[in-house]
Amino acid sequence: MSHQYYPSDLEINLIEPVLWTGFAMLAGCCYGLLIWLECKNSEYTESTIKVSSGWLLLLVLIVHTSLIFTKPILEDDYFRYSWDGKSIRDGVHPYLYTPAEVINKSSPEYAKNINFPEYRSVYPPLVEVLFISEFLYPNTIYGWWIFIFLTDIGLVICWWYFHKKERGHKDYLYLALWLNPIFLKEVLNSGHLDFFAGALLLLSLIYVLKFNSKRTEFIFYGLMVGIRPWYAAIIGWKILEWHKKEIIYFLLIILIPWLIFLNWPGLPSVNDTMSSWQAFVREWEFNALFYDWLNRMNLTFGWDLSNATRRYICLFFGFFFLGCIFVCSYKKENSLQWSLLGIMFWLMCQPTVNTWYFIPIIMGFGGQYLLESHGNFKSLSNGMLVGMSVALPMSYLNYLDLDGRLLNYQWSLAEFLLLILIPFLFFRRGARPCV
Repeated sequence: MSHQYYPSDLEINLIEPVLWTGFAMLAGCCYGLLIWLECKNSEYTESTIKVSSGWLLLLVLIVHTSLIFTKPILEDDYFRYSWDGKSIRDGVHPYLYTPAEVINKSSPEYAKNINFPEYRSVYPPLVEVLFISEFLYPNTIYGWWIFIFLTDIGLVICWWYFHKKERGHKDYLYLALWLNPIFLKEVLNSGHLDFFAGALLLLSLIYVLKFNSKRTEFIFYGLMVGIRPWYAAIIGWKILEWHKKEIIYFLLIILIPWLIFLNWPGLPSVNDTMSSWQAFVREWEFNALFYDWLNRMNLTFGWDLSNATRRYICLFFGFFFLGCIFVCSYKKENSLQWSLLGIMFWLMCQPTVNTWYFIPIIMGFGGQYLLESHGNFKSLSNGMLVGMSVALPMSYLNYLDLDGRLLNYQWSLAEFLLLILIPFLFFRRGARPCV
């Protein structure tokens, strides 16, 4: 990915990717310590560490407000978000032209920083609706950041209210959700759109808590799939809980935005409109875990597997893991947690799987704290949160190690194994403190 973002002759000292990745992993370890403290805090009733919920809210608000003003690190997607929003505001279909075709001297200053300007937008219609936030501060990138900030603060306060109401004791569960280092980096520093998919997931949990009903959760899940299509796998678990009418409404929520956008007057042929999507599916390979490991093994041992063959292998294993988790969790309680686990393993096998793709999964596991009643399920949430926070930063090597000196299959294998082993260790000890 970094080769396409930066000049090939850019010199970066080898120590820089190691230090940055090490710092991010250290933050994940500190977060794991926070989870451990919460577990100990829940275990003991007499000597529990007392912290006012008001101070917890203040701490989160300070951290989030501070980070929203930091300069994005290794990120430029938000330039495209703002450009698509400007196009819609100007009445131009975002799928009609590539930025390279229309950028001129009168374009906003940020337009020169748009990544992959030779591609049309690859974002689903519902995401394009989110980009209309550009009107909050026209012709700048700040409209998107204002939208992120307002949504984040609103969720933080709502979740604090329901957390305080639901939990009879004072603990660190609130911090476990909102101080996750992956969330802080990829949402508040980088401004990735996946945050809104996670926000919808949290809103569905709040709705369940407030009304003690799951009858309309298909609305939140349908909108979530409209933002990131791979979360459609959730229906595999929810189809056992929803009525036929709810399933139909779920599908309509996903399809209607597409029908509206693809029937916009003046839109070119569907084949031209979807050309960038086709390139994404067939060619792009960024920050992958399993695919990255397979690709490096292919180069190291001279297997001579074609690009298409490697992609088919990854697709097979992705659906294999997803299917195995579905079969193992069939008709078991806590279907949302099992579905997030299945989607996580499916993502790990895809040719393109950026760290921020896991934001809704992290937010989902964090939010599940309020609904947990069994130690093993809760300990699995603990393990997944810590495992992703420690292992996923290793993918930052793909951004920083431009010369490929660290990009061997051992690194990608280590990342893959950490994502599996850490949750397993937590799950094995789930009967102890995390009940």
